[in-house]
Amino acid sequence: MSAKILAFAGSSRSGSLSQKILGLAVGAARARGAEVTLIDLRAFDLPIYDGDLEQREGLPPGAARLHGIFKAYAALLIGVTEYNGGVTPLLKNAIDWASRPHAGDPNLAAIRGKIVAMVSCSAGPMGGSRAQAHLRQSFQVMGGILVPETVTLPYAETAFDGDAPKDPAVLAFTDIVAARLVALTEKLS
Repeated sequence: MSAKILAFAGSSRSGSLSQKILGLAVGAARARGAEVTLIDLRAFDLPIYDGDLEQREGLPPGAARLHGIFKAYAALLIGVTEYNGGVTPLLKNAIDWASRPHAGDPNLAAIRGKIVAMVSCSAGPMGGSRAQAHLRQSFQVMGGILVPETVTLPYAETAFDGDAPKDPAVLAFTDIVAARLVALTEKLS
């Protein structure tokens, strides 16, 4: 059975660097036989998480859809975008909504036990590593199974020629992450 992986980026900007590095990892996972579905978090029209809204109305329609999509996949492949050294509001908000109880599911049912891999890049020298550290901590608390290998590509504004990385080592590193993600997903799901 092929690994079922849900992929998404923390950036909403067309042609973002995070989407480029995620695209490389998606391609590497698919080359290893994984079934990868790429979603755009903007498509879910999520309000900022609000416990009062949730208590009054339940999950908003987009959050309920996202919760269901998360549940359908054994693994998550995330293109982590870093804003000011942290996780983007779009990404954190989507994960917060997906983690909520829904339709009889307990809290974290859509996330606990998922295999989670991350790739990132940034215009600066840290390559998105600070945002990954924040997100890794959140997934650890939520019961995710974190792939230890990762990609953090610094100075990414000059690292690509179109969608392709200039340095072949970037492809090698994304392949390592994808290989571990696919192997763990096949083994644990």
